[in-house]
Amino acid sequence: MTKAGDSEECYVAEPLDQASRQTTEDKMVREENNAELRQIIGTLPKQQSMLLNLYYFYEFNLKQCEYVMDLSESRISQIRSHALRRLEKKLENCHFSMGND
Repeated sequence: MTKAGDSEECYVAEPLDQASRQTTEDKMVREENNAELRQIIGTLPKQQSMLLNLYYFYEFNLKQCEYVMDLSESRISQIRSHALRRLEKKLENCHFSMGND
């Protein structure tokens, strides 16, 4: 950033630098990955898909998921574990980019 004047503490923004462009590219990759991930999650059994969507995309906590799905804490935990294992296998079988290239 560049100072606007000697006695002022006002700063003028400079054009986007490499870090800002990279951040924009990272955001685009994340958005593409989220869309692909949502599609893959949609192929899971109904309860597993619903739970992962609520938890990861709608940012519900597990208590809220229990309430919405009308299931016990232990059952929610089981469904989540099974869903994550199944999702991991599906991701191994596709070329899912995590943006670390």
